[in-house]
Parts: sequence; structure tokens; C-alpha cells
Amino acid sequence: HYADDYWNHHSVKALGGSSQVWAGWVTTLSDRTFDNPSVGVRWPITRQDLVPYYRKAAALIDRDASIVDFERGFFPGFHYRPFSRGVPTRFDSKYGDQLRVSPAIDVLLGCSTVGLDANDSRRAISVIRYFHHASGVTRDLAITPSQSVVLAAGGIGNAQLLLQPRKDGTVSAGNESGQAGRFIMEHPHFYGVAECVLDDDLDRHLPTAAFGPAEHALVVDTEHSEKHGLFECSLQFHEKTTDHELVRHLSSELGKPFYHYTINARAEMLPSAAN
Repeated sequence: HYADDYWNHHSVKALGGSSQVWAGWVTTLSDRTFDNPSVGVRWPITRQDLVPYYRKAAALIDRDASIVDFERGFFPGFHYRPFSRGVPTRFDSKYGDQLRVSPAIDVLLGCSTVGLDANDSRRAISVIRYFHHASGVTRDLAITPSQSVVLAAGGIGNAQLLLQPRKDGTVSAGNESGQAGRFIMEHPHFYGVAECVLDDDLDRHLPTAAFGPAEHALVVDTEHSEKHGLFECSLQFHEKTTDHELVRHLSSELGKPFYHYTINARAEMLPSAAN
């Protein structure tokens, strides 16, 4: 149900990766994303394991560190947890020149990694195989056991690399568990799923100026999530207006201002092996 180019945007093969098409909306995962017994989810890491990296990443994408933790109570069952909506950071534009002259980094453009190979014990990657587009030649880059290899091609791009078959036909390097390519967790978006009239102007809940531009959003709190067996979902409240029949009726009847909002839902999927 997505357009033909939708999935390509998840694995942009260019310096800067998906920052080439990124819209600049940011939020961080919650504790419940990692540990939610009511829906059978428990990851081997916690949100606190990621927080130090979230703070470093905030600076890299030109955000204040407050975007990592900002949340406040709203009304029973819900917390106000806005999206950071700043100008996107284009990594090639901001860091490209620095990367090209760095003595610690070699940037290889026009090259696509097409496979990995491991040593006989499968304890280390021994070869990164890549295609050089200008010459049309596939080349091998030897890796020593002491070198680390980090895959940063995105959830889909990483799986593609880990599923590339070895020349001898044995299980591909990195997929010894047989789990690569499973458990994809795309976050479905549902636009205009509801309308809501509140006697509350959400603009007054906006974070401090350091947070930057933001989109209003509410999330269910942990107590209600566990009680009703809910997984993650963020409800965006936007298109605020007082030009609405129900708003005018309630304001007239109750003698105070009301506001109409349209709601978009951004949900999360359970990590099912069938995905």
C-alpha cells in the first residue's frame, strides 16, 4: 500500500545515507518499547543503555539534548511527548568535507558493499566484498581479526548484507542464527484517524525554547498501557482551529475556549519473526 519508492528511502546508498531524504522529525524510544510484558516484549538491552548515545546523536543532528527525555503529564492515562521538528541535518553537506580530509577515515564513493565473508572459525569478518561502479569490477577488502566491522546500512540494508550467500554455499556470514531479515518493525502511519475537541490549547504545553520547533503528541502512560495490553503509539494533534461547529457550541454553552484538532497515529509493530 506504499508508493513504489517508499522502501528505497529506507536504504539510501549515498554519503549521508537516509539523511538525503530525512524530514527532520525526531523522537526517542520509551522504556516500554524495550520491556513490555503485557504484550510479550522484552529486549536484551534497555532504553538506559541507549541514552548516552541519544545525547551524542542529538548534537550531531543539531538538536538540544532535551529532546531525549522531555515528557510531562497531561491528563490521567496520557503524557504529552512532542516530536522535535527542526530543520533536517544533511550529513554530506555538514560533515562531507571533514570526512574527506580526515586522516582516520577513508570515504569510498561509487562503491557498493555486496557481501561479507568470515574466517574459518566464524569469529571475525575476513573480507568485505564491494562492487566498484566506475570500473564494473568486484573487489575484496581484507580485514584483520583485530579490526571491527560496523554495519550501518539501516535495518533493511543490514539484513540484505547478512543474507548474501557465500561462494561455498554455506550459511552467510552474520546469519548463523537464521534470524537475519526477520522481525522487521516498520512504524505504520494512519493519517486523519480521529478528531478531538479539547478545552486546552496545546501550544501552552510546548517545551522550552531550547527544544526547538515541535509537533504536539500524546502517548498512553505505562499504567494504562499495561492494563489494556497496548503497544507503542503516538497520537499527533495538529491543525488546531476554533472554526468548528462543536467548538462554537461548547464555548457558548460553557463560557470558555475550546479547540479542535485532527489526530494522526504513528504506531509500532510487535517484533514477530513472521515480519
